[in-house]
Amino acid sequence: MSSRQPEPNSILLEKFLSLRRAEGLRDATLANQRSICRSFFAAHPDFLQSPRQAALDFLTAARRPWSRHTRSKIL
Repeated sequence: MSSRQPEPNSILLEKFLSLRRAEGLRDATLANQRSICRSFFAAHPDFLQSPRQAALDFLTAARRPWSRHTRSKIL
């Protein structure tokens, strides 16, 4: 029996963005989402260990309300 390894964050990101592109998001929006997701993955590379805590940490680290709101929409 083989144990399934988690996919690298870069593959997860591309799958997420492909889904968002299929939903009709514009290129500028996708670029913004890519940037935010990359920041999240850089800050929490092992986020799958504790996804809720990683997301909360990332959201509360934003200094401006706009940043928190934008991050929360994406995560």
